[in-house]
Amino acid sequence: MKNLRTLALCAGCVVLSGLSATSAQATIDFTPLPSSATVGSLSADQPFLLPSGWTQQTLFTNQENGLWRAGANRNGNSNFDMIVQNETGPNAGRYLFTVNESTGGGLVRYDRVTDTPVQLLEGSLNGTSYRSLDPVRWTPWGTIVIGEEVSNGRLIEITNPLAAPGSIVAIDRPNIGRTSWEGLAWDAQGNAYYQDEDNNGGIYKFVPSNSAADYDPNDPSTSPLAGKGQIFALRINSGNTEQREGVAEWVALNNPDGTPIPGITDPTVNARQAADQVSATNYRRPEDMHLVIRDGKEYLVVAATTADNGTSPGRHHVYSIDLSNPNAPQVRSFVDDYVTIDQATGLPVDASSNIFANPDNIAFDQFGDMWIVEDNEPGDIWKTTWSGNPGVAATIARFASLASPGAEPTGLYFDINNPYIAYVNVQHPSDGVDRMIQFTFTPQVPEPATWAMMIGGLAMVGGTLRRRRRVNISFA
Repeated sequence: MKNLRTLALCAGCVVLSGLSATSAQATIDFTPLPSSATVGSLSADQPFLLPSGWTQQTLFTNQENGLWRAGANRNGNSNFDMIVQNETGPNAGRYLFTVNESTGGGLVRYDRVTDTPVQLLEGSLNGTSYRSLDPVRWTPWGTIVIGEEVSNGRLIEITNPLAAPGSIVAIDRPNIGRTSWEGLAWDAQGNAYYQDEDNNGGIYKFVPSNSAADYDPNDPSTSPLAGKGQIFALRINSGNTEQREGVAEWVALNNPDGTPIPGITDPTVNARQAADQVSATNYRRPEDMHLVIRDGKEYLVVAATTADNGTSPGRHHVYSIDLSNPNAPQVRSFVDDYVTIDQATGLPVDASSNIFANPDNIAFDQFGDMWIVEDNEPGDIWKTTWSGNPGVAATIARFASLASPGAEPTGLYFDINNPYIAYVNVQHPSDGVDRMIQFTFTPQVPEPATWAMMIGGLAMVGGTLRRRRRVNISFA
């Protein structure tokens, strides 16, 4: 395994990371892959087909001592799923976190300085095993949440994620609701959005009574997830729950103080049943979701893994929800494989034998562009471009393709300090070796004179920036 005690970032990236969407480059460009990888065609430790200029390396695998693996003899998959960094606070970006999507598995923390993964959590909480953990998110107040991808799954908050493994505190947070967890995001007002990963699953909003600004790390009861709050479900047409685009509304599932509404199941016990009772819109197994601000508007973007009913071949979507008007959010199909153009062919992506399928995870890079990961074998990773039509993608381009037999890619996440580094997991491969992969791109850095023109005379790093020169960044 490569030692990462010092983390190399290209000098240009150090400058770029402090700019808004960077004036030097507005997007990550690459030549789209024309087709998927052939399963079994690449080595296990370099399993992705990638465009020119990108490299990959295995950071760690489930073979490391102390990491949880399924099975009585601990010789099965670890099912690494989603990924996050410590996004704020001391040494932001030093650690990577991932979860085990298997019963009994928990949370893994990888130290990028010491090149060491440790199992922070495994087994059970309050007498119930951790069940199929999927999402892991760094909260706006500096904790980590993990969620169970099962019916009536729990959302669990880790209040001290940087502590020693034996000191980790995990707390069940039922007030936000019970659902099959994967996507989770917070808006600028502190409201949380999530989904129910079911073929008839809906999209939810939680308005907490506790504010993130008032959170005290020494008092877990001050967490926005600890206090009471009101839960809503998204609905477009109460008479047709299959209508997924249009002007929507948020329908209350409980009262502002968190108490049940007569005639509606308590969503803190069963959010799916409560949503069904108010005819919430069915989003066909909604999975990952993220918030992004684009052109002054805040969008919630949601991947729907299951194809539309009655379409052959299956029609797949990623949806955007314009939150500008909180009383009338606008839902659009951001990616539609019958409509969105494949950059490699210039045709709608489904014109090539439905090569875009089962969108699962999504990620946003530092330039505001969205990337989509397929739940597929081979599983592809796609990058989208925005169009002039608000909330709708213009094109989609295949960036990477996983060749590992039996596996799917999952958890794509862009490094918070370097826009040209990303992480992704190889989950449940046939050889039983789950692994976390780092993608790295080395862009051509302009000469000093070009920098001066682009950023209006902003002081260069030491005044001696050169092509592909590197600086070392280390955490204290």
